[in-house]
Amino acid sequence: MPPKKAVAQDPSDMPICIHMRYGIHTFSLLVEPLAPFSDITSELLFAIRDRDPDNRGLCADVKSPPQALPADGSDIHVAYGVLRDPNDSEKGWTDLKIQGHEIPVEMGIKNNALVAFVIRSAEDAAESPEFVAQWPQFEPEEDEQDDYEAGDVAAGKRRADVMDMDQDGGDDDDEDEDDL
Repeated sequence: MPPKKAVAQDPSDMPICIHMRYGIHTFSLLVEPLAPFSDITSELLFAIRDRDPDNRGLCADVKSPPQALPADGSDIHVAYGVLRDPNDSEKGWTDLKIQGHEIPVEMGIKNNALVAFVIRSAEDAAESPEFVAQWPQFEPEEDEQDDYEAGDVAAGKRRADVMDMDQDGGDDDDEDEDDL
């Protein structure tokens, strides 16, 4: 087996991008990997309020009404979590139990990490957080589904025609060149 190639790691002082998810929303923040989570939380709340100046709120899913953020200056707690298995979102999230002074590097968060968050009141901070992250799904409507299935059948027929042509030894143009 050939030796593994050495992969250069990002310098610890180079900013990293963290994709913060709640419900149907994703906020991508460029943060310092040695910055405490208290600073990252401030940046996240600033980004949410900047995106939604009327404080309509964040939606847990497409069908739920938005939940407004607590008033600026109120005592809130933001819980953060990472996927238990990065390849299987069905396994859920692990609470990072952030108190505020931790830094992303200590928590194993790297560049382009996916981190769920939930905003709670200070009274709810002692309870285990429930992270909500909706994943985009393609669900065609009924008439689109019929068109999609018909397209698959037609594409399958074209693939079968191409396979028949390959089994015959290629296309008929080659035979015409040999006859000349």
